[in-house]
Amino acid sequence: MTSWFTAIFAAIGAALAGGVFTYMTNRNQLRIQARHDYDVALRDLRLPHYQELFHLTGAIPREWWPSSALAKRDVLALREQFHNWYFGGRAGGLFLSEDARTAYSALQSELQEAARHLASDEDLMSIEDIRKVRERGSALRHRLSSDLGVAEQAHENWTLPSSPVHPTSLTESP
Repeated sequence: MTSWFTAIFAAIGAALAGGVFTYMTNRNQLRIQARHDYDVALRDLRLPHYQELFHLTGAIPREWWPSSALAKRDVLALREQFHNWYFGGRAGGLFLSEDARTAYSALQSELQEAARHLASDEDLMSIEDIRKVRERGSALRHRLSSDLGVAEQAHENWTLPSSPVHPTSLTESP
């Protein structure tokens, strides 16, 4: 009778252990799936706002020649365009990640500082201010790309396109 009781107790213990293990595994998988679904939904919500902001940064080219320096009125107008994007009807700033918000604020501060250095609306930005604004604009663009994951190589090999085999390579050579 003792061996029969031990076998039943072992079976119940194994079933409980298996149930607990299954519960913990499924719970972790559900948590991972929920986080993934949230990240995908957030990325999809961010995309149009980030595209619009990325487009606005086009006024701050990667290479800015001193001959194309902005006047104070242009710097202030650009700063206002960014402000309107952030707080406007579509509330683009609401969708920025913390790092993107930091980069955005740094650009806005740099534009304000560049405008502060100019006495009249006709005065042009200095070379140093051009460099600082360009660096801040570039940092913001990089952050936006990074947030969306568009600057990365595909993570899975099967997502990379493969070259089809050329028909002539299939025939035997003489």
